[in-house]
Amino acid sequence: EAIKLAGVDQLAIQRAGDNRNAKCVDTDAAISNYAMEQGFGYAAKFTRLRDWLVSRQRYWGTPIPVIHCSKCPEPVPVPDDQLPVVLPPDVTLEGRGGSPLAKLDDWVNVSCPACGSPAKRDTDTMDTFMDSAWYFLRYADPRNSKELIMKESAMEKGTQSLLPVDTYVGGIEHAILHLLYARFIHRFVSSLGLVTSKEPFRHLITQGIVKGKTFKSPGDGRFLKPEEVDVDGDMGVEKSTGLPAIMEWEKMSKSKHNGIDPMDLMSRFGADTIRMYLLGDAPSSQPFKWQEGGIIGFNRLLGRMWAMTKEYGDALEKCRAAGDTLDEDNLDEKHLAAVTTLEKAFHTCIGKASKSFDTQVFTTAIITLFIMSDKLSAAVQHPQLCTTPFLRHCFESHVIMFWPLAPHIAEELWQALEGIHGTENPLRVWQQAWPVVEDFEMFAVDHWTVRVVGDSKLKR
Repeated sequence: EAIKLAGVDQLAIQRAGDNRNAKCVDTDAAISNYAMEQGFGYAAKFTRLRDWLVSRQRYWGTPIPVIHCSKCPEPVPVPDDQLPVVLPPDVTLEGRGGSPLAKLDDWVNVSCPACGSPAKRDTDTMDTFMDSAWYFLRYADPRNSKELIMKESAMEKGTQSLLPVDTYVGGIEHAILHLLYARFIHRFVSSLGLVTSKEPFRHLITQGIVKGKTFKSPGDGRFLKPEEVDVDGDMGVEKSTGLPAIMEWEKMSKSKHNGIDPMDLMSRFGADTIRMYLLGDAPSSQPFKWQEGGIIGFNRLLGRMWAMTKEYGDALEKCRAAGDTLDEDNLDEKHLAAVTTLEKAFHTCIGKASKSFDTQVFTTAIITLFIMSDKLSAAVQHPQLCTTPFLRHCFESHVIMFWPLAPHIAEELWQALEGIHGTENPLRVWQQAWPVVEDFEMFAVDHWTVRVVGDSKLKR
């Protein structure tokens, strides 16, 4: 049979149309059909779902609702009216010697629900993934104390459906473990008719890991602590030997001594700066190399937003005091050109930023919004424009779109704008309506620059 199978692939390609570029799907089908015709094989599908070992010898976790009785042939489940089994609070965590629950005689020793003989609880707890693999279902019915979830709460309410979850964000470890378990349990819940969807999540985002500079000893290859290395950029020298250390980018961990102190960074730069750096320096699905120089750059950009807003407020106050205002419907040629340029940039910003948020491409959203910051800064150089409702609308919309990326500074800027305009909005920035493109003609391009290449030469 091995000799016969050796010629199957070529034959299958020929049967698929004698095409050397035949698709794999067509080739596979041709091979399967040939095997069935010759009587030595057939097509089959295999699903590799490995066993999930859920028991842990730990305190933290869901107790396994099983009782072991020496007189009963099989483990006895805890009766429904005694569920859930609650972890005892009076436990000593020593970190050794097996499960802490096994040492609590008052909790372990019970009567067998089946025969009444002395028995013992199972002292293992379930993997915490067991809980997190279904907890999202409770958001659809959080106050139900009688069952996991009511059928009606998982179905459509008006124009929105509560389930499945719109977006699942997790690292690579989650994608191959937790995600699999959540799908498995959701399929089970679906088979009971409690939810209408087969899959628990509509969209998956697997974020890249954060890597830090890691230095190894050139002698024994051990990971060096920060105090053991003199660092200059990407180069490092082991202090004890004076030899160049081996530098690599590796996933941050305590054992590799390449982590950072988030509290120290937040005290120096603020949470918003760090958030912007993490979202804006690389696509969320790609590995991320942590470099403090990038944080400083984002900190400066946010500082420019503060300065720009203050400059806008000062210009507006000065023009109002002098009575030097503009009629937006009767602009002179200079101001009309400035407004037209800003209006095109404004609508382009809304369109690009909105699409970027929808697709979770935050790098594009951040770049677009900072470009808009430059346009607003240029507009403020025309002080009279600061008196127009249009420029006010641009500033407010800009802050609203910044809120998902830098929520704290966005709220501060929103309150600053309220002070500048002398108004008090009962709704905070996160409660404002998202800006929309009102004039699609603003996207019209006045002219195109096209490069023409012929005979591998650029034609001018």
